[in-house]
Amino acid sequence: MPYGKPHYIFIHDEDERLLVPIFTMLERGLAQNEVLQLIQQMPATLSTLKDQLDEAHFYIVRFTSKTLLKSFFIQTNHQAQYAPLHQSIAICLNEIN
Repeated sequence: MPYGKPHYIFIHDEDERLLVPIFTMLERGLAQNEVLQLIQQMPATLSTLKDQLDEAHFYIVRFTSKTLLKSFFIQTNHQAQYAPLHQSIAICLNEIN
């Protein structure tokens, strides 16, 4: 997930492009549980980063994380095979709001 560059905000649809390899890996056999675990860890990770980063950099990380999750949420909507991911993303977005 987008924790590595706290000085950069997604501005050119990077969030949507990041999802292409995620969906490709899922289609090629990556267990949804692997992605679910990452999503479920995001609120705790963001909480930790809030204590480690200055306010401006934390805002960027939080914003890019939410942007990625929102795009992921939209792309998993109405796709039965991704229902667990969709639900987990919704829960995560509510926790980090």
